[in-house]
Amino acid sequence: MGAIIYRGLAFDKLSKALKYLIWLGFFSTAWPALCFGVVQNSLVDTGYSKESEAEAREFARSALASQIFVQVQNESVVFTNKKGENFFTGSTQSHTDLPLMAVQLSCKKRHKIGHECTATMDTSKAIGLYEQQLTRLQKQINSQYAQLSQLPAAQHHAVVSQVLLDYEQYEKYFTILTFLEGKVSQGFPLTPGKADLHQRLRQLEEQVQSLELAAKLLSKPIKQKNIYVRPPMLDGSHTVTPFGKAMADRIEKYLVIANEPKSADYTLTGRYQLNKSGLLLTYRLQNQQGKILSSQTLELAPDSYKQYRVKPLDIDFDHLLTSGYAQSGALRVDVATNKGKHGLAFSSDDSLAVLVKLNKPGHLYIVGHSKNQQSELSYLLGAHDNAYDNPEFPDNNRFIKYIGPDQANQWITLIDGVGPCPPYGEESLQVMASNDRASLEQTMPNTLWDDELGYFVVSHERKQAVLATRGVKPKASKTKKIETSEAVMVFSTHKGKSEKDCSG
Repeated sequence: MGAIIYRGLAFDKLSKALKYLIWLGFFSTAWPALCFGVVQNSLVDTGYSKESEAEAREFARSALASQIFVQVQNESVVFTNKKGENFFTGSTQSHTDLPLMAVQLSCKKRHKIGHECTATMDTSKAIGLYEQQLTRLQKQINSQYAQLSQLPAAQHHAVVSQVLLDYEQYEKYFTILTFLEGKVSQGFPLTPGKADLHQRLRQLEEQVQSLELAAKLLSKPIKQKNIYVRPPMLDGSHTVTPFGKAMADRIEKYLVIANEPKSADYTLTGRYQLNKSGLLLTYRLQNQQGKILSSQTLELAPDSYKQYRVKPLDIDFDHLLTSGYAQSGALRVDVATNKGKHGLAFSSDDSLAVLVKLNKPGHLYIVGHSKNQQSELSYLLGAHDNAYDNPEFPDNNRFIKYIGPDQANQWITLIDGVGPCPPYGEESLQVMASNDRASLEQTMPNTLWDDELGYFVVSHERKQAVLATRGVKPKASKTKKIETSEAVMVFSTHKGKSEKDCSG
């Protein structure tokens, strides 16, 4: 880039000879005697660039800020109050953190050197501007802090965090004002102390008072991008509850996410436990190789999730369905959705696809299980486009899907582009497969078409349907070794921002 910055300190000879001391007791009640250098009415610094005037202007401002920073840094020890807090080093990490006001820039071209810009701060004018900002921040900080006692607990973290941000800005303005005036101004007292604010923030984070805050805290340390976020599930359950869906939706707002697991570089998965004091939530970030990169745990106060159901509607059914699979032989069936097969939650805005896979040729049918707050039922799912034609006439062909040799070991789409419809709740799919169609038909439960519900109903008791399906043992064949397999998948449905037309 070939740019050079020249620094010209605008102090007289007397001020250079004096030791420049600044503030010994920030916010302390007793102010010690101070000795300051003499500051002229302006501060000047110059920047040069062979590239452009804009760059020279930038370097001139940077040089001016650096001049102030170095002078203050040389005496930064005197910025420490009686509690050991240093208002300069606490809010200012480099000269670029210093907000400059009342700075005029003048530029010209110089032979061989290029662009020359001079930054001049009118210190008398700047003092008035910094005092205005300090007065504004003083009122803002004191007012916000005073209102805390009248706000719901869920809002306290956001307010304290904002007060701390304003506090740091206040310290930056106070640093420069003290430097320019050569004395400590006592005209901008603050009610809270910085250490007290940090302590209060730590206490608020020990038990989180809102899902929004939990999402912010969980996402804050994550720097990775293209993350697929799964809803957290209760320990021992495979079902996503309304709380889990709401939690994942909030976390997604603070991350760069992938819409599907297959396109993600990372996955964020969560579990939670319920205890007497609240809900203990743990999230883990892992890469596509399954390596856990980080883990975080928060405790949520009961008020933070009181509007959401945190337990599955029937955890006993969850356990029954996801254990004791029917398996015999080398046949293997699998089922998944376009969003994977674990930790699934679909809203009415989503497009749901259901896919199945057999490792070799065979036949299969699917039993669906549905439960919401009002009712439950189990049903046979149609396996073909015309499965629901003339539903009053029994026909097993409408339910059985054949996977041929050319489709083995491939994901076959059975349902595509379907959006969840009300009533929303918990859904399960139980896929039964066999290498022998006749044997498979023996295990298929009887159904009764319900025109009002639009289902081939197996039972209004889901547990009975599962036990009945698994309880039938197909007769042995004299000519063929019978192989059977089962797969299950659990997901929940929720109302989204919009609802699809579910009529017909």
